[in-house]
Amino acid sequence: MQRQSPENSAEVRQSIESALAKLPEGATRSQKSLLVARTLLLDHGVYPSAKVLHDFTQHGSLTDISRDLRAFWTELRDKSRVQLNAPFLPEELVSQMGEALGKIWGLANDQAQRDLEEKRAECESQVALANGLAEASRIEKEKALALVRAHAEEAQAERERREVAEMRVLSQQAEIEGLSNSLVSWQNQANKESEARRESEIRFSRDLEAERMDRSREAERFAGEINFAKRQIEAARSELKEIRERSAAERTGRELEVASYRQRMNKAEELVAASKGELAEVRAQKQWLDGQVADLQERVKELAKVGVARIASRKPGKRTSLR
Repeated sequence: MQRQSPENSAEVRQSIESALAKLPEGATRSQKSLLVARTLLLDHGVYPSAKVLHDFTQHGSLTDISRDLRAFWTELRDKSRVQLNAPFLPEELVSQMGEALGKIWGLANDQAQRDLEEKRAECESQVALANGLAEASRIEKEKALALVRAHAEEAQAERERREVAEMRVLSQQAEIEGLSNSLVSWQNQANKESEARRESEIRFSRDLEAERMDRSREAERFAGEINFAKRQIEAARSELKEIRERSAAERTGRELEVASYRQRMNKAEELVAASKGELAEVRAQKQWLDGQVADLQERVKELAKVGVARIASRKPGKRTSLR
């Protein structure tokens, strides 16, 4: 079981807390430190170290507490000297008390120095540890900052990817909506076309049935016309046979007439040939006569010119006879 320090006993702590409570409001650190040191040393015989004073006052640093503690020992030594110079004390007692107080002062001072060195070493160790922790914290902070930056960059990239994905989703949604609208339009168009095709099929069926009926009626009419044509052909064949028979008889008569006509034509051609010869002779005579007439006309013209010339050459009053 760990032994409890005297300054940590309930009696000592309660006494110090009671003394601190009696201080006026706004008491300084040095006042609190001196009060705790006097209470510990004079009332309870406990050595007042800087650490113990700091534990009770919770005010200031260890360096400040050490300064207050030196002031306490100086005050205690001065007070002891005043008491030692009191005339009512025996000289031997004064001497012994002086030596005792000197030893106490030396021991207290040495203890204070050791406490201060220990506290300084402890503080330096704590400072080194704090520096190490601070350096480790700085490194961890840098790592954390780097990690945070990496996370931030990754988050930014993720946000950008998410934005791109959202834009792609919005685009795909718009495309899907467009396709849905197109699909609805196509479905409506297909329904309209199907309805139109169905109506067209119905009309076509009706038209086909009407056409079939018309064709049936036309087939019946055509069959009647064919029968009528057949009867007409039979009648025509009979009539043609009769015509051929009459034609054969008439051809025989015509052949005789043609032979007679050809004989008459031959005679006529002979007469025409003879007439053509006579006509040629007549034409030759006519040409000769035309030549004679032309010559005579030329001679008449020449004679007329000669006569005119003679008349013109005669003198007036003379007459010239023509022979």
